[in-house]
Amino acid sequence: MTRIVTSLRRLRPAGALAHVRRLPMAGLGLQSYVAGLLCGLCLLWSAAAGQTVFPHVGLEGAYGQGVNEVLLVVDFWPGNGTADSFAWSYRFGTSATETISGYDLLQAVQEASQGAFTVEATYFGPEWGYFIDNISYAIGPTVYQSKGWPAGFLSYWNSASPNPGWTSSWVGASFRMLRHSQADGWLNMPPPDDWTDPDGNWPKPALPPPFSNWTSSGAAPASWAQPANWSGPVPHNPGDAARLGFVIGDNNAVVRLDGQQSVGTLRIQTEVGSYRIEPGDQGILRLANNGRWATLAVAAGEHRIAAPLAVDDNLVLHVAGQSRLDVAGFVLAGHRQILKDGSGTADFRWPLLDLAGLTVAEGRVNLSSLERASQIDVGAGALLEVGYVKADSITVGGEKNNPGKLILRGISPMSQAAPDQLATSEQLSTSDQLAAPVPEPASAVLLATTMLTVALAWAARSSRR
Repeated sequence: MTRIVTSLRRLRPAGALAHVRRLPMAGLGLQSYVAGLLCGLCLLWSAAAGQTVFPHVGLEGAYGQGVNEVLLVVDFWPGNGTADSFAWSYRFGTSATETISGYDLLQAVQEASQGAFTVEATYFGPEWGYFIDNISYAIGPTVYQSKGWPAGFLSYWNSASPNPGWTSSWVGASFRMLRHSQADGWLNMPPPDDWTDPDGNWPKPALPPPFSNWTSSGAAPASWAQPANWSGPVPHNPGDAARLGFVIGDNNAVVRLDGQQSVGTLRIQTEVGSYRIEPGDQGILRLANNGRWATLAVAAGEHRIAAPLAVDDNLVLHVAGQSRLDVAGFVLAGHRQILKDGSGTADFRWPLLDLAGLTVAEGRVNLSSLERASQIDVGAGALLEVGYVKADSITVGGEKNNPGKLILRGISPMSQAAPDQLATSEQLSTSDQLAAPVPEPASAVLLATTMLTVALAWAARSSRR
C-alpha cells in the first residue's frame, strides 16, 4: 500500500525542463529582480565563507565539502513536536549550478554518519527509481525507525528555501533535484483521513531548534550558568534549546543548576555515562516555550533531574527506547498538560498536582501520586503506575492484545514490596483509589533544599507581579 502511494508521486518524473531558470515575470520590475539576485549572491557568499545557511536548525551532523549546502530533516512521528525530529546538512559541488538528488542526499548522510543513519530502499528501474522502505537513526543504544504500514508510512516533503516552507513532493527521491539552500524532509506519519490535499491537511516535518551543546566532559560538578560549559550561548530564556550529549563519555556528570534557567527544548543523550541535574544556588529548571509545547527528551541513557522543575507550558516528555528519566525534584505543573511518549520509563518521586491533563501514549510512567488532575489517558501498550490518584476523568485505552494498563499501589511505586493491583477503565470513572502513599525516603538535605528553592521562586514571582 505504501509503495502505491509513493509510486503515484512519481507519475510526473522531473525532466530537464523542470529546472530551466525562469526570468522575472512581467510587472515585477527591475528592483525585484535585483533584490532576488542579491539574495542568491548572499547565499552563495555564505557557502563560500564556510557559514551555514541553516543556523536556525539543530543539526546532528554537518557533512561534505563544497559551495552548495542542502538540508535533510527526518521526523519519526507527528504530534510530539521536535522530540524525535533530526536534521543534517550536506555540502557538495564546486559550482552553484550543481544539484544533488534526494536519494543521493540520503545515501551521502548514511555514508558520512558511519552507520548511525541508515536507509533501506528498493530499486524499481530507471523509470521509477528507488522506493524508500525504511529510515532509521541510532543514538547510542536507541534506534529510531519509521513505522511500516498500516501503522504509518513515510511522506516526502520539499522546500525551495532555507526556511521550510514544506510542500508535498510529487516526484520520488530519485528524481527530486536539490540546489544550494534547499531542503528535503521525511515524516513517518499515520495514514491520513484525506489523501487528496497533503499540503493542506497533512502534518509536516518539525524543524529541530538550534542547540547549545554542553561541553564540560568531566564528572566534577559544573555550573549550567557558566558560559564556558556551552558551545553557544547559555540556554536560559524561554524557547532556548539545550543538548546534554556524548561529550561526557562514560562519566556520570553533574550539572549544577544555579539560579532559574528556562529552556523550550532539553535533549539528553549518552551511550554509557549519565547526567544528573542537581539544585545549586536557588536553581529551578523552567520548561517554557513561549506558549508552544515545550520538550524534555531523553534520546538515550539513564539520567536524573534532582532540581525542581517548573512546567510553564504544556510539555512533551519523550523517553525513547530503553532510556530512563528519574525526576527526583519537586514539579510545579499546575494547569498544564504533559504528554509522555517513547517506549522508555519516567519516574516522578514527588506528587503531581493540578494537572490539566496527563497522557501516557507510550512507555511507562511511575508516580508517587497524582492529585486534582482534570484528565488522565493511558494509550494502547502504555503503563501508568501510581500510588494514589484523584482525577475528573480516567481513560485506559488499547485493544485485547495490546491494552493500556493502570496499576494502583497503596504505597510509593518505587517500593518493590508492594503488591500490584490492576485497574481497567470500567473500574475507574473518576475519583479516589486506595490509601495515600508512603513517600520514598529522601534525605533531609534534599527535602529542605527543594522546598526552600520552591518557596523562594514563588516569592520572587509574587514580588514581580
